Amino acid sequence: MIVLHSRSATIPSATVRFMTWSEFSHVAVLTPSGTVLEAVFPRVREVPLIQYLAEQGETWAVDRPCADPVAALAWGRSQIGKRYDLLALVGVAVHRDWHRDDRWFCSEFMAAMFEKGGSPLFRAGALDHVFPQHSWLLHGPAALVPKGSVRFPVMA
Repeated sequence: MIVLHSRSATIPSATVRFMTWSEFSHVAVLTPSGTVLEAVFPRVREVPLIQYLAEQGETWAVDRPCADPVAALAWGRSQIGKRYDLLALVGVAVHRDWHRDDRWFCSEFMAAMFEKGGSPLFRAGALDHVFPQHSWLLHGPAALVPKGSVRFPVMA
């Protein structure tokens, strides 16, 4: 599955990057049909890639193996409409239970999709604070996604 890592010059993006020690402020999952599943304020949603890229800044695509991408995407779609977890950033300073099923922070949502697809990206004990940078640090080919793209990115 393709994970999109994004950052922009906006104050919210800079704040997330500062608070989470991340190069990126947002992650999402690109589906084979060219839509993007993401947890973004105010709710989890699925949008066309071109809309995602128009709303985000610089975006990099990273190919991550997933044992059952169909199950991962089906689970992700089942979360559409659930609330974005604004309190996640506050939770950086305290131990926060990652396994909340009523709201999502972007990187938690992405990591949960891989877990539901049979390919957890992180150790179970490390899931309390999963940020965009953690996903970026995992090995995998990466490619910059040009603004205005409407097709599945080709990995370098």
